[in-house]
Amino acid sequence: MLPITRVALFKHGVGFFQRTGEVDGGELIELSFKATQMNDVLKSLTALDYDGGSFAALSYDSEEPIERKLAELNIEIPEKGAVSAFLDRLKGARVSLPRGAQRLQGAVVGIEEVRRQHGETIVTEPHLVVFADEGRLVRVPLLEVDQLEFLDETVRRDLRTLLDVLFSGLRKDRKRLSIQAVGEGTRRVSLGYVVEAPVWKTSYRIVLPETKDDKPLLQGWALVDNTTEDDWKGVSLSLVAGLPISFVHDLYTPRYRKRPIVEVQEEAGVAPPVVEAGVMLEEEAAPDYEVELESALPSRMRMLAKAAAPMPPPAPAPGAMGGAARASVQVQTRTQEVGDLFAYEITQPVDVGRG
Repeated sequence: MLPITRVALFKHGVGFFQRTGEVDGGELIELSFKATQMNDVLKSLTALDYDGGSFAALSYDSEEPIERKLAELNIEIPEKGAVSAFLDRLKGARVSLPRGAQRLQGAVVGIEEVRRQHGETIVTEPHLVVFADEGRLVRVPLLEVDQLEFLDETVRRDLRTLLDVLFSGLRKDRKRLSIQAVGEGTRRVSLGYVVEAPVWKTSYRIVLPETKDDKPLLQGWALVDNTTEDDWKGVSLSLVAGLPISFVHDLYTPRYRKRPIVEVQEEAGVAPPVVEAGVMLEEEAAPDYEVELESALPSRMRMLAKAAAPMPPPAPAPGAMGGAARASVQVQTRTQEVGDLFAYEITQPVDVGRG
């Protein structure tokens, strides 16, 4: 995960966070946010590659509850007897497992409990029953199965998804966001976004001098809360006073549009139209023959001999603006009044632990 290098906190309850670091090739950058922060992140996220690379796609965990995600999968892992109960529910799935010096391939029939007597004790051992490709049933002690490969890609994909969903459920309030970087070699990148943040506060105190010749000392402190999941180490901190306009726009919740239902017509059918033969005209005879042909043929049949007017050429594509836009935008740091806002730039890097 890229470390946080710049933080700007505002008085109206939001903060700007910038992460800067390096990626190698087509590396996948992963971030984690609270579910309540996803609307702000999707609204404000900016990704920049400073060394000629780009970003292909952005993916994130949906708002769908974990229970519903698990219900859509074809497999599940029971809480008790994970391996035996899991394989017993995959009846029909094709598997491959070592069997002596060879490999056994076939379809899972189920798990059979076999009772064996060891001395005076009766022990129940689970056995995996496989219908081999040769057409025979093979019973393999489950305790002797060190590895098992699923040959069906659908089962492998569902199992990966199931484990990912179960792992994400350990942190119910967290959502993952992944950004796919595209490029070659090691490159410098940065990600910036705005999320809800505690309002920064100030407190002042005055120290009176002991003598009349000395002046009083007015000392002010800024109180900053780090409620993120990361420690701020050596970050560039800005504190902005003022109340700019801020709003929440729901981009995270999936939206669906209701479509009208068209009923099937059950009335009497209409006779199909009569299809008449067409006539192909030569280009030289088309202009003179048009009037005579229109008067000679039935009124239901019209033939346009004039060639269609050529389409106008497409508008030229706009020129590449990547280099010009990058050169025309320069980041400037300043401490001055900007409209109704005033920014305090902390001149030294700041360390603030999370929590």
